[in-house]
Amino acid sequence: HPEELSSTDNASVPEKFALKAAYPNPFNSMTLISYSVPVASHISLKLYNLAGREVRTLTDEMQKAGNHQVILNADQLASGLYFVRMEAAEKVFTRKLVLIK
Repeated sequence: HPEELSSTDNASVPEKFALKAAYPNPFNSMTLISYSVPVASHISLKLYNLAGREVRTLTDEMQKAGNHQVILNADQLASGLYFVRMEAAEKVFTRKLVLIK
């Protein structure tokens, strides 16, 4: 028998891939990056500087369906503008981050 999902499980699985706005942003040393995964997928979440160079990989792995969060600790990064890029199921999402120290 296939397992049936209860309505609460259905409610917790997002309908589409999404990279949400980081909070706080602008930020000083840490920010929380949230994203949604509707079906188990390989998720790549990377941080790029203004010159387009990859600065850090936040995640690069298979993830279960659901809402996920990553904390970015920017203690080693210089102040400035950064971009978080999420690649999932041939979709690409980008969000701007402002680091102020």
